[in-house]
Amino acid sequence: MKKMRPHDEYYNKIIEELDIDPIRMIKAAFALMGIIPILVIFYIITKRQLFGAIFLGKNGLIAAIAIFISVIGFFYAYIHIRKMAERLLIYSAGRKRADEEKSAFVSNVSHEFRNPLAVVKESLSLILDGTLGKIDSKQREVLEISKSTIDRLARLVIDLLNLSKIEAGKIELKKEEVDIASLVNEVVKTYERELFKKEIALKKNIPPDIGKVFADRDRLSEVIINLLNNAIKYAPAKGSIIVDLEGSKKEIRFAISDTGPGMSKENCKKIFNKFERVTTGGEKGTGLGLPIAKDIIGLHKGRIWVESELGRGSTFTFALPRKAV
Repeated sequence: MKKMRPHDEYYNKIIEELDIDPIRMIKAAFALMGIIPILVIFYIITKRQLFGAIFLGKNGLIAAIAIFISVIGFFYAYIHIRKMAERLLIYSAGRKRADEEKSAFVSNVSHEFRNPLAVVKESLSLILDGTLGKIDSKQREVLEISKSTIDRLARLVIDLLNLSKIEAGKIELKKEEVDIASLVNEVVKTYERELFKKEIALKKNIPPDIGKVFADRDRLSEVIINLLNNAIKYAPAKGSIIVDLEGSKKEIRFAISDTGPGMSKENCKKIFNKFERVTTGGEKGTGLGLPIAKDIIGLHKGRIWVESELGRGSTFTFALPRKAV
């Protein structure tokens, strides 16, 4: 009967991902290494004169002990290297199982939150629009704060769902030819009110004839939204944001610059890490937006990076190949 390992299903998944079985490779390597000493010993035994010279001579006992220790050391190394490799694989399998269970849990909880939040958001919108009756200025102020909080929670739920799908490898890109200039203008337009409230000046350098890119429109929209949210969050009141779009025959580049506090080089290196926020003040957030943007761009075989200096703002840029890769 086959011996079952802990997390056996995930153990096999790790082997599949590695595209090689380390245990088999170790066995094969030691089998090959063992051929030479076996042949040498066989040769010594068959050549009686050589056998006598080595083992029956003055240093025969020393030679015999040396060979014996070498053989023991060889098998000792094989056993321990094999055990170490197996333990590493079992540990990796356990981590993989835990990650998948965590992603499934996050996905389920996020789905449970999504519908109630949508109902609350719609109810608040009806009240604010005056559909359910008139409201005074104080009531409007309280309701707008509530709606803003609900919007933030809804974004968090969407981020958690996206993160769980990406980690589980369940995101499927629906690629098509996307008019990138039109998409960027469409996303930016939805933030005009927020920019106006914060008195942030927006400058757009978006050539209308820049052409198309082969990408998932909805996912690409999420990336632009995350980068724009980030810029608005860190740009000060009466600050400015610049959106640049440029392209070549091979790729397009989207860049968004803000006049925020900027970041150190150390923080630039970890800004795209999951659940790691670079705090420069009292900004709220989960630290998920930028890592998700990085994962989505990675799925498109693109690149994303940040250039920043303390006190001089930040520029986030992503580049995507125009054609399918």
